[in-house]
Amino acid sequence: MATLTRPLIDPALVDQQFEAMLEPTTLDKMVLEAFWTGDE
Repeated sequence: MATLTRPLIDPALVDQQFEAMLEPTTLDKMVLEAFWTGDE
């Protein structure tokens, strides 16, 4: 395996995570709503 020669952070994986942050799923929205309402 060429694990050591590869970068620690996979650009493709970062792009996927970034897109996921830009487009929150319904579960993420529920968690955010629960967080904000519970923070009051």
